[in-house]
Amino acid sequence: MAKELEKKAEVKKPDTKKKKERKFKLGAYLKEMWGEVKKLTWLSPKELAKNTGVVIVVVVAVTILIYVLDFAFGKPMQLLLDAAPTSMISAIKDTLIG
Repeated sequence: MAKELEKKAEVKKPDTKKKKERKFKLGAYLKEMWGEVKKLTWLSPKELAKNTGVVIVVVVAVTILIYVLDFAFGKPMQLLLDAAPTSMISAIKDTLIG
């Protein structure tokens, strides 16, 4: 029993040794970074052009979708606001703006 308590006490003792702090060294960092860059696999020009084309097509498609949705929801809203009395619009604006 006494031996078990001694083992537990040894485990709980805090480490009094100071850890050596590593300083940032720019040269070592750049060397390691360049080593990692060498491991990368780069796209061929053909693959790069294909992927760029896909990105452009997706961006144009999303832009058109947002435009259509804006028009679809904006036009009825504009018609409602045009049909509403001016006093009601002023009250809504005052409520929203503060």
